[in-house]
Amino acid sequence: MSEKEPSLEDALRICQKLAAKHNFMIVEGIGGIMVPLTKEKCVLHFAKSLGLPTIIVAGSELGTINHTLLTVKICNDFGLNLLGIIINGMPAKVSLLKKQTVETIRELSKVRILSVIPYIRKNTEKNLCRILGNDLDVNKILVN
Repeated sequence: MSEKEPSLEDALRICQKLAAKHNFMIVEGIGGIMVPLTKEKCVLHFAKSLGLPTIIVAGSELGTINHTLLTVKICNDFGLNLLGIIINGMPAKVSLLKKQTVETIRELSKVRILSVIPYIRKNTEKNLCRILGNDLDVNKILVN
């Protein structure tokens, strides 16, 4: 039996069916905006076709500034509705360099930082809700 190549149209149809059933939906990318989905299309094309606001989730390790600024540029160049950036996995003891990384991304990208989420050693739902409740302003996301 031959496997069918993934279809962007099929994925869009599935998302539209799900959206019709729910008041709120989060669609997560898979590894980055330029990850190929087919031979001709990547996550960027899928995001554009959905027409949903886009949130970039960036790490806090070496290379984050470059990676995040390139992602912002491609999103802007392709006309995505870029809602903001979430920095994920920030160490508990934040160095001056890490603080400057967040500020540099904010200043150079001209995109708002929605949240800086710390590294979570014990990844439980309760722990995650507490951390997000302290830092992430959901109204910044839902107003769009």
